[in-house]
Amino acid sequence: MFSIMMTDMWVTVKKRLTTWMLYMIIGFGSVRILENIVMNPQIAEALSAVKAVQMKRILISLLLLIILYQFAQEITLRICRGMFVCGAGKKERMRYLIEQFFIKLLFSFLFLMVVLFITTRDIFITGNEGAKAVQIILWFFTIWNINLKVGIGIKGARKLDEKGYAVYSKAEIAVNIYWFCFILIQNIVFYTCSLLNFFPGKPWTTGILVMMLISNGYFGVRYFKPILMEAMSYENVYRQEPEKEYVQYDI
Repeated sequence: MFSIMMTDMWVTVKKRLTTWMLYMIIGFGSVRILENIVMNPQIAEALSAVKAVQMKRILISLLLLIILYQFAQEITLRICRGMFVCGAGKKERMRYLIEQFFIKLLFSFLFLMVVLFITTRDIFITGNEGAKAVQIILWFFTIWNINLKVGIGIKGARKLDEKGYAVYSKAEIAVNIYWFCFILIQNIVFYTCSLLNFFPGKPWTTGILVMMLISNGYFGVRYFKPILMEAMSYENVYRQEPEKEYVQYDI
């Protein structure tokens, strides 16, 4: 099952390799440009050397999260057609999706940390110990959110209502809209505090960590299985677009 999953994911990667290479070229080109701007002697002198390095890490980490978001849109949660043809049971399909999700989660986390370390020689935005814990937890749930997406297969199409709008389940709306906006707000607050070097004392930091774990953990756990159930359905993933009828008129 693992080999089938990796083969299917690799097929998706090869089909979108040109697009991904373009993402990487633009992404790392932007990283280089940002590095030159932030580390410019005049700007570095105005910000102080420590502040310039910190801003560089913030900009690069944000850029990497955007790149990961684009990757996640391309490799979404879905079961390959072969699993439906061979008549795999519900248990096997659920296991397939769980393994696929956590492989994507692990790859995304490693990609973020490795590239950030290579470009900035550190994976943490700031030296504050509490902020480091907040950063890791925030990254974890951000990556969890952007990878928890139901995929559409080749020639697949979203089901439309009578008004022509795409139909989404309650779980997809909760994850893609409500939780995503909540995660976005947390990232804005964290990176703003990092830039201003404003972090509360240990009791407040502990409270923030607990609140983040509870609130984000609720979304992650509550909607994990419903999203996988959506991705398990052949009709949701491989529903074919209706054939278009073409009429030729004699002139």
